[in-house]
Amino acid sequence: MINRWYLQIAFSASLLGLVPILVRFCSGIGVFTVVFFRFVITSIAVFTYMKLFGFKIQPIRDRLKYVLYISIVMTISIAGYFTAVLLIEVASAVLLLKTLSFWVIVFSLILLKEKLDINSIISLTLGFIGIVLILYGSLRFNLIGVVVGAVTAIFASLVFIFVIKWFSDYDVKSLMIYYMAMSSLMIAPLAMTDFSSLHAIYVNLPILITLSILCTVIPYLSIFSASYRIKGQFVGVLQNSEMILPIILAYVLFNEQFHLTVLLGGVFICLSYVPILLKKTESDVDEQKN
Repeated sequence: MINRWYLQIAFSASLLGLVPILVRFCSGIGVFTVVFFRFVITSIAVFTYMKLFGFKIQPIRDRLKYVLYISIVMTISIAGYFTAVLLIEVASAVLLLKTLSFWVIVFSLILLKEKLDINSIISLTLGFIGIVLILYGSLRFNLIGVVVGAVTAIFASLVFIFVIKWFSDYDVKSLMIYYMAMSSLMIAPLAMTDFSSLHAIYVNLPILITLSILCTVIPYLSIFSASYRIKGQFVGVLQNSEMILPIILAYVLFNEQFHLTVLLGGVFICLSYVPILLKKTESDVDEQKN
């Protein structure tokens, strides 16, 4: 039987798959403005939720520098991802981001000191093949967009590794308020450079709210809470379910044609999490202790 935490991460990742589609629908505002409002609305939403339901916001003073590190990699990864979505096809941008599963496994071995088992070796091999195919197939697009998309995956993987490494015993809702608020401060100067008008913000507000609540607050809280209960190297692999929905929607809504090599790379990325799903739940961290 598949562990419920695996399913929770996979479903939440599917909600994240709506992000590139919503970003494409934003009009009249720049990438940095979209990122800024995503951070601001998300932090306000989580703060309001905690206050309404009586949750206590946990102090962060002793780990402030770690929040700073997470905020930096979070800001770079999201800004980079949104940029790639606008520069290249959605399918390629999403699949490049999903190569983070490879990097999560790598950084789990290096930073979390997790042991490399046969399941991880198979996942790494399949994931690496997928990365090569995706990069090869994406070279026909804007080269800057491809590079940005590839580098974004590395920073995105570090977000989850840092959370697991430094905040496994910390309230995930409180953490989200802190790093989203700090990230909004980091991106604010850049947002001012591509700010258009208040009218443009008003027109795009429904998209920005949906992007922040449905595609950020809900999946992030769900993924992070489940991440504490399984091995870090499994988290990125399970998030590969994020790639399915945007590829389909991009074909339907934007008439983006599938590139065989890119899609084949996506297949290998998907196959890379099969060994993880087949792994016995007794090997999960903490789960078997409860």
